[in-house]
Amino acid sequence: MPPVAVIEDRLPLGDLPLARGGVLEGAHLAYRVHGEITGGEAILLPHMYSGSMDSVVGFLAPDGPLDPAACAVVTPAMLGAGASTSPSNAAPAQRGEAFPALATADDVAAQKALLDHLGVTRLRLALGFSMGAQQALRFAVTHPELVGRLVLIAGTARNTPYGRVVARALGEAITAGPGWRVPDDALAGRHRHARLMSILGATHEAFLPHRIAEAGVADHDAFIRDVFEADYGGQDANDLLCQLERWHGADVADGGDLAAALARVTCRTDVVALAGDRLFPPEEVVEQARLIPDVEVHVVGTAWGHYAMGGFDPADIAAVHRVVADAVRA
Repeated sequence: MPPVAVIEDRLPLGDLPLARGGVLEGAHLAYRVHGEITGGEAILLPHMYSGSMDSVVGFLAPDGPLDPAACAVVTPAMLGAGASTSPSNAAPAQRGEAFPALATADDVAAQKALLDHLGVTRLRLALGFSMGAQQALRFAVTHPELVGRLVLIAGTARNTPYGRVVARALGEAITAGPGWRVPDDALAGRHRHARLMSILGATHEAFLPHRIAEAGVADHDAFIRDVFEADYGGQDANDLLCQLERWHGADVADGGDLAAALARVTCRTDVVALAGDRLFPPEEVVEQARLIPDVEVHVVGTAWGHYAMGGFDPADIAAVHRVVADAVRA
């Protein structure tokens, strides 16, 4: 079978009006299209916090449940995450700490502009993990007529009091040192953030010797250094803070009636909560999911909590992929 064509480009958005006020100057949205869009139909797959367009390729065939040869998959890069307009690459007047506050609604506005540009008039499926799930849900709330099916993995519709403490603590870990704005000194803050993510994302069981072996590293120190510090240490501090602020304030109802907002979702929805997840606890994910009119809830996962999607235990990935495969076939 010949390889599926992949287009990678960026869409100029001009001065993008923002949900929290002001504009994002000279904005652009980086994106990939896997496969050929036919009949105006595609799948929308935004990525998670601190991720990239590379982070979601595990959902694609041959290893994943989405076959771009059967239906094109559009993977936009989240605003503020480094590839699309972000604190690290914005116009000089908005670079770094001067970058304006974003909301998930801004991601959805950019994604809708992208789909219009690509000629997509129907989404066979919108799905995402973590902050990617928040984007997919916001898209379905804002444009319910476009979304045929929805899969949300470990994400909430409205950040909870617990979740706001988590997001704020992660940001404070980055900024706790006096020199965090200086590139070399900022690394210490990003490493503090990485260590905090390691204990919040997984369960205590993940630190047992047999689980550490599953991660393919020699010991606990290597686990933190090679898996977490290596990932977050290479990212821009202001990009991470931009995303954390959006996570902190995530709310599809914008402070209003959450049940009424979720009632706007007209498609069949599958919600996956990850057992042991301390970033998006399954109890909170399930409680909010029950407000979606046509929903099925799945609780899956082992010791890896939020990092069930990291592939440390193949059974975790297989369980999530089965839910996605069933949804895309429906």
